[in-house]
Amino acid sequence: MNTADPSYTISQCLVILDSNRGLGVPVVDGSGQLVGILTDGDIRRCLINGGSLSDNCMVAANAHYFYVQNKSEIKKEHHITYAFIPVLDKGRKVVEFVTRSSPPIIDGDKVAGVIMAGGFGTRMQPLTNTIPKPLLDLHGTSLIERIIGRFAECGLSKIYICVNYLAEKIMDKLGDGARWDVEIDYIVEIDPLGTGGGLGLIENCRHQTLIVTNGDIYTELDFANLLQFHTDTRSELTMAAVQYSVSVPFGVIEAKDGLLCNLLEKPVYKYRCNSGIYAIEREILRLIPASEYFDMTDLVYTVQQKSGMVAVYDMSDYWADIGNVAELEKNRKMLDMLNRSRVPDAV
Repeated sequence: MNTADPSYTISQCLVILDSNRGLGVPVVDGSGQLVGILTDGDIRRCLINGGSLSDNCMVAANAHYFYVQNKSEIKKEHHITYAFIPVLDKGRKVVEFVTRSSPPIIDGDKVAGVIMAGGFGTRMQPLTNTIPKPLLDLHGTSLIERIIGRFAECGLSKIYICVNYLAEKIMDKLGDGARWDVEIDYIVEIDPLGTGGGLGLIENCRHQTLIVTNGDIYTELDFANLLQFHTDTRSELTMAAVQYSVSVPFGVIEAKDGLLCNLLEKPVYKYRCNSGIYAIEREILRLIPASEYFDMTDLVYTVQQKSGMVAVYDMSDYWADIGNVAELEKNRKMLDMLNRSRVPDAV
């Protein structure tokens, strides 16, 4: 793999990222020590938070990366989570990089995609007064078209789209899916059925597994990796989780019985949060009541209560909930910066 020097800018690293087939950029200093790893997701998160392509690459790089000291330590699940794995000596100097031989491809005969696109988009008004939120433009391509494109890239050939609000506009825009070489079936909710109720309207599903996503998400998630994790854990339902950090701008006091136990100066707390992306087995569709309001979180609780396996896949890929106008504009700006740097924007 090609590497970057710690003095490189993010823009310089984008060129290396492309030469490394998008797997990532190892940042290696003059002594051969790996000081950080920079991924596509790291760069997008940096830009969305106000960073610039002219910033030093270490502003965006992950200095707390996963590595091994012997290739025998690498497990199958590591190749699902990481595009490449550094093998380092005791001084964290690079011995080699172990990469996936090829990206996994989904069997379209066994797995279908589902996009929940029936919401009213009230937080995006007035933009959504006449346009359903999944059709909002994100740098030349609508949110839902980006999701369909990623589904198609991963090998899916059948996609269900649950629609309600301004359903005709979505159906007219996307058609039968032929331009992505996929087949689209529309699940029309007469009344709003929540984030999961539309699944209960799918009839005669022949696919063993469904990958379900909200229609207002922008993500670079490789759905094949999510599916591989879901399959390996033998789960009935897998939730894709994103990390969310909360910075406290003050010193946090921990006390007991009026006495100081600890003082944390401006701590950062990290939480796993629901991304709105799931992999589910066909059998649990029977747990969803027909034509009733039912959220995906209700399905999670129902599976758990019936002693089913619910797994959590920690995704490191870029993800954004386009829940308001400000978030939409931030992501438009980020994609514009990437486009001007002549980095291909996956759709």
